[in-house]
Amino acid sequence: MAGGSRGVALIITLWVLVLMSVLALGFSSTVRRESKGARNFAEDTRLHFAAVSAYEEALRWLASDPDPGIDFVDGDGVFRTDREREPFTGVRNSSGDTVEVTVSDEEARLNLNILNEYSLRRLLEHAGVPDEKIPELLDTFMDWRDKDDLHRLNGAEDDYYEAFGYNAKNGRFDSPEELFLIKGFFQKPSGEVSEEDSSEEAREVVAKLLPLISAWGQGINVNSAPTEILDVLGLDSKAIEA
Repeated sequence: MAGGSRGVALIITLWVLVLMSVLALGFSSTVRRESKGARNFAEDTRLHFAAVSAYEEALRWLASDPDPGIDFVDGDGVFRTDREREPFTGVRNSSGDTVEVTVSDEEARLNLNILNEYSLRRLLEHAGVPDEKIPELLDTFMDWRDKDDLHRLNGAEDDYYEAFGYNAKNGRFDSPEELFLIKGFFQKPSGEVSEEDSSEEAREVVAKLLPLISAWGQGINVNSAPTEILDVLGLDSKAIEA
């Protein structure tokens, strides 16, 4: 009996050791995971404030521009406020971290909120939209932006968009990405319309448009606008450069 008791005690001891080992491994894994999470949080926080610092520095650089009326893009595609002043764009050190900063001119793009139908047609042609598709996109775009509920011939208002869970904007664009919400620029309904819900053709069109459009600005700065924008506006880029 004594030998049997010792055997049972040994088995119990082994099971206790196994259980303690499992608990120790679990605790160790939890500590490592939490430690890694804390390091990631600290790094994310540091990088966030490095980016904010660079952003604030860029704002100060822009605010100190002695003559905002002569901004332009140089031959290397870098935004400059004048020929004598060094550009801000580039890699900068902020709190020991390296941050790459790019300053661009919103008025080098077409503002969707003041874009007329002629320029929009030229823009869609530049993006490669087939001629037979352009009338629909013109009408749906204008119906989205205008303040009334009246349908254009090929347009769309609330009665169309309600099936997708939202209404026509009937107001100003808040961002260029709103194009993904407009009839003709997406394909299927979902809880939240996004780029992934767009047809391949629509994604290609919007991808070509996004670098050329904005929801801000009062007009076009011909000194910083790319050739594509000048062509859309019917301006001669060579004559402007001269």
